Amino acid sequence: MTINVDHGAHPTTVFALQAANSINVIRAFQETPGCANVLHFNNAGAALMPECVIKAVISHLELEGMIGGYEAAKRTEDMINRLYNSIAGLINCQLQDVPIIESATGA
Repeated sequence: MTINVDHGAHPTTVFALQAANSINVIRAFQETPGCANVLHFNNAGAALMPECVIKAVISHLELEGMIGGYEAAKRTEDMINRLYNSIAGLINCQLQDVPIIESATGA
């Protein structure tokens, strides 16, 4: 699949379109267990999660169960900060412009 990019487009738009060209759709389907069960088009607020996300969520819930929610948040603070920095670099923006929220409803 090739997407033509308007050379006058905003740099973030250009980057997003270039990234879309590099997505391995077959791999994404293989890494997302729910794709074996449903055709899921309701992705605006709750897309199917890939296996790595499912494992990360379960792991964090287990950590919360062992040491408590606030303590688990503190223990994973460095990882979350690295995530924010990675996202800011990926979409070429300032760190304070990266919104990570709990749900689409919260947006």
